[in-house]
Amino acid sequence: MRQKPIALVILLALSALFFYGVDLFTMDGTRHSSGNGNPGLIAVALASSVYIPLLLLTVTLSYTRFRQRKAAIRWLIVLFSCCIVSTSIYGEIHFINQQLNILGDWDDPESKLYRFSLLNQYTNTFFFNGYTFVGGLAFALWVGVLLSLRFGPKRSE
Repeated sequence: MRQKPIALVILLALSALFFYGVDLFTMDGTRHSSGNGNPGLIAVALASSVYIPLLLLTVTLSYTRFRQRKAAIRWLIVLFSCCIVSTSIYGEIHFINQQLNILGDWDDPESKLYRFSLLNQYTNTFFFNGYTFVGGLAFALWVGVLLSLRFGPKRSE
């Protein structure tokens, strides 16, 4: 049972490192790309390959850790997770709008995004940033605790 929390910490650290790598290799819009494609795509692939197992492990561990807890505590964690997810969604929308103001729109021939796909060297951080990192973990916690409420033992005291 001790291996799962250790794996969670390792996956958490690796995910944070790879999310930082995505940010590091994403063009910020102040300089032009060299024409070598999307250098952040390697970091995107690494972040995805570690982040998805982290989310699944978070669901599993939160289910097993909270299924024996009181229902009031579990509902408090559900509420807390919803607040974090809501805040992350708001921050993500604000971040994307801010970046689109800098980069321009896909339809404008003068913008940096013109004729690029949705995932490109300027928009990697639309999908891999602190808001999606924290929001995804909070959502995984939310799912695990809701599963413990639905399928765990009925403890209401």
